[in-house]
Amino acid sequence: CDYDKALSLLQPVMNAGEQSGEAFYLLGAIHLGKENWSEAETALSEAVSKKRYSEPEALIAYGRALIGVKKSADVAALIEKPLAKTKDPKKAAALLQAFKGWAAAPPAGVDAEKVAGVLAWVGKKEAAAQEMSGTKETGKKEW
Repeated sequence: CDYDKALSLLQPVMNAGEQSGEAFYLLGAIHLGKENWSEAETALSEAVSKKRYSEPEALIAYGRALIGVKKSADVAALIEKPLAKTKDPKKAAALLQAFKGWAAAPPAGVDAEKVAGVLAWVGKKEAAAQEMSGTKETGKKEW
């Protein structure tokens, strides 16, 4: 992927005042690809702060950026938010699995100890999800 070319195409749009979550997500994803952790964190923070833009992909990308800038304690809080909102254990499991997949093989330069801590946290959440896969009186599965 040619991240410099993608950035050169997106930057004029951003400079013209584009403020959508999607635009900030794309900007953050480009910076992730270039391993510009601080710039990725800034753009992805803006993306996930948009009221209607907290897609799992954006949350996972933001978590990656946080690990890259050594703020792994923030990753758990970031992922807790969508986990708390979802009542669907399959969606919760998919979010955890996607993050776990990335964290299993992070790019060079990312603190392996921080990634290990996040992986341990994800493992605990997965175990809790398995325990909580029972049903309430309503018959609905609950996360």
